[in-house]
Amino acid sequence: MENKRHQTIWIARRRVMLLGFICALSVCAPGQRAVKADEPQAASKDDSILKYWPIDAPKRHWDVGDAQGGTEAANATLSITNESLEQGKVVLWFSNPERHIAGATNGEEYRYCYAMGRSWVFLDEYLSGTGPGQWTPRPVSSSRILLTVDGEKPVDLIADGTYAGCGSVGQPYLMSNDAIQQYRLQIWGYLTKNPKYKWYWDATVSKPAVITNNCFHPSQTVRAMKVQEAWWSNFAAINGNENNGGWTMGSAGNLGADGMPDGMQVKDGRTVWHAEGQIPYYETGSPDGRTVRKCINRMPVSGQ
Repeated sequence: MENKRHQTIWIARRRVMLLGFICALSVCAPGQRAVKADEPQAASKDDSILKYWPIDAPKRHWDVGDAQGGTEAANATLSITNESLEQGKVVLWFSNPERHIAGATNGEEYRYCYAMGRSWVFLDEYLSGTGPGQWTPRPVSSSRILLTVDGEKPVDLIADGTYAGCGSVGQPYLMSNDAIQQYRLQIWGYLTKNPKYKWYWDATVSKPAVITNNCFHPSQTVRAMKVQEAWWSNFAAINGNENNGGWTMGSAGNLGADGMPDGMQVKDGRTVWHAEGQIPYYETGSPDGRTVRKCINRMPVSGQ
């Protein structure tokens, strides 16, 4: 009887030892497996946005004219020049014929940022003036940012850390989207130094696709990202009355209790195509993207 008891204990001990050996080979280590499952996975860095936006690009100049204007330079209605600042920052300078005669130019400063597994171009400030030393900077901030990818549930980019990861300044403008079909950005923003001036920007960005520019002779085919957008603001210079907000790009859209758009029932105001080769505003067109109204008729010229 005693021998049988010892034999039972010995068998039990062998089972424990065998189990311990198997677990040491990580077959039954639930604690370790849980830790590995919880470890953050490094996101693949998609920098495709840099194909379309002139971050750290040589200085170039291009004109955007009426789509029916052919190759006549006189038909240019908007001139654009990119100017790189410190690494990862660029200003786009805009001048139309009226501003050019008056010696005035408007600019927008953009910055590259990588945060929360995504590559972004951020709009940091507006500039206006007549030349070096005469620029008036107007930095911008965001109070609310929503991102909707491929029709999924909107993500709050302030709550999820993206905005903080990009310095908590400026506003998201575009992100790399070679890996997704479409995303929508909704931005509620304001002038940092004068918060009473506010705006709402709504943009739906489609995955880059091949488009044809018939303003070139012969026509030119390139890849471009399509941006369909609407914009509301209470800027006095645009709307004539700083107390009355208005849609200056797009129309309709519900207004919330604060007098600003609530992001519902928004109608786009135009479509913009930013082309591969780092050419923003390669073409612009109707809100539905079916008609091209303005386009470049010459490739950007370096050094101007």
